[in-house]
Amino acid sequence: FYDIDEALNAAKVADLERAFEIFHKVLKAKDESRTIRARALHGLASLTLIINADADHAAKLYVSAKDEDATAIPPLAELQMEGESCLGLADIYWTTAFAVKRLSVDPTTAFDVHISLGILLEDSGARESAIMHFRKALTLVPNDTSLLFREALTVPAVLSHDNASFERSALDFRINSLLADAPHLSKLQRLDQLSCPGTFYVVYLGGRTDARLMTSIHNAYAIVYPGLRANYLQKRKIEKRSVLHIGFVSSYLTRHSVCKLFCGIARGLSDLGFRITLYSAAEKEDDWTAYVTASNNTEKVRLEKGALISNRNLIKDVDALVFTDLGMDTRTSVWAAARLAPVQILTWGHPHTSGMANTVDYFTSSDIYEADSHHSSLGRYSEQLVLFDSLGFFFRHPDDANYGDRGRTNSDDDKFELQLQGPIILCPQSLQKFHPSFDAAIVGIIESIPTATILITYDTKKTLLLRTLRKRLDPKLGNHTSRFVAIPLVRGRKFFSLLRFATLLLDPYPFGGGVTTLEAFSVCKAVVTAPSLQTVPTLAAGMYRHMVLSVTAPIVNDQDDYIRTVIRLVKDDEERHALERAICDTRRKPKQSIFSSQLAVHEWATFLRRAIDAATKHHFSL
Repeated sequence: FYDIDEALNAAKVADLERAFEIFHKVLKAKDESRTIRARALHGLASLTLIINADADHAAKLYVSAKDEDATAIPPLAELQMEGESCLGLADIYWTTAFAVKRLSVDPTTAFDVHISLGILLEDSGARESAIMHFRKALTLVPNDTSLLFREALTVPAVLSHDNASFERSALDFRINSLLADAPHLSKLQRLDQLSCPGTFYVVYLGGRTDARLMTSIHNAYAIVYPGLRANYLQKRKIEKRSVLHIGFVSSYLTRHSVCKLFCGIARGLSDLGFRITLYSAAEKEDDWTAYVTASNNTEKVRLEKGALISNRNLIKDVDALVFTDLGMDTRTSVWAAARLAPVQILTWGHPHTSGMANTVDYFTSSDIYEADSHHSSLGRYSEQLVLFDSLGFFFRHPDDANYGDRGRTNSDDDKFELQLQGPIILCPQSLQKFHPSFDAAIVGIIESIPTATILITYDTKKTLLLRTLRKRLDPKLGNHTSRFVAIPLVRGRKFFSLLRFATLLLDPYPFGGGVTTLEAFSVCKAVVTAPSLQTVPTLAAGMYRHMVLSVTAPIVNDQDDYIRTVIRLVKDDEERHALERAICDTRRKPKQSIFSSQLAVHEWATFLRRAIDAATKHHFSL
């Protein structure tokens, strides 16, 4: 016996195939009321559209549901109305309920329905279903340029298999094919979320030849949207000024890792007499926005969400633009593709080259982050690589920034409690950083320390990504799956309580941590890192070097050494506690402290002055 509630329970945990099966059996059961049959038909209509991208059949099921009982409410939509998250799918259930109704009235809306569902499914982590919808849309409008770009750039956030090199090769092939076909495609009329989705997840695939790939992507866009590479300096006279005007372009001038790293640089430059304009694509403002805009020499300009090209007219006599997080938002990428300032700079808020050698001049990093990868830097950056001596960021200690633990607290609301026994090895990174190459380290640690638990955190809106990770990793863990534990994200003081709760932290590879590592160091916790296995700036190792701890720090060379070092530090309390004390001590030593680095601010100031001075002596051409 099956009922609607059982199908809804399956839908709540995003088991769509199981929900579909139960709705189908309810429909086939005898003696069901017309209302129950109508609800089952509504459920089948929604799932037929989501799972199979079959718009025609979904519309027919919807019509059948209305024939059974015109007043019955689609049950999956009710889940959203009741506040259920459904592992991030509740909004998709709601949208689909209205989509099948539209399709039943006007089948010509199928193209728009497939696109909207494809975008929603991709954002939720259901990449395969998203691609199915994009391909269905392409069958309705063959050679649609926007869709061809979207399909080519769709990459998995978390790999369901071990063959990352295959995914990277497949992406290379799609982009090369797109670049070859671009001259024959119709021109894009606009750049939007569909045609220009960003390249955020590309860097998580790993690989050290990003410059070639990113250059191909942006060359393809330039062919189908010729105005992308416009030169806004043609009518402007470039000359030296006594007060230099610096623009910071970011999607995250809020309580976000990017702002935690670079908002202090912008504010510090303002305090040094630079005129600062913040070009913000953020959808909201908070206390971090107030912090970075507090100086009298700073103003903020908001980038409208839909006006990608016209936003570029907001630039007013800027001497240098600093892009803190290219690839994370379409608006900032569209800005970087044009020559808007004499000097345009990218830094590692999202550690990925732009591929825009004609318009983005420099990529700033640090000697201490690139020490393990000089041999491959030529293939990684399309920009001229600038290596600072300093950290290159200004990160306020959580005690000073009022976003973490302002002193120890006894409040029960601030405590973190988890019923786990034995050592807790913490890796609180976003799920896309769990690359298949890191799996062997996880398995090796768990198998070697029988009492330990590896603890990770996840965003409940991205639970499908966690399911994908566990599908790949659990078979490798065998009988030890219960010791790889995922908990929902915790924030503020609870997060810092979680850090203190941990025995040790892991820095993943090939994409390591940044702000999370700084926050771990702020509570004196050790982080094991393998810079030679990372394909992005090696931040954790660089921080250890800056703290002059590289001799005793757990900086390892390979996977086996990584596992051995974790085992040793977990078992050797004396060595681990000595390392924790050494980390704590560096905060009291200005030259070794990684917090609130005035040296980084001054090095940015020197670099900007020199780069702008050089630009006034040359003319930029595209």
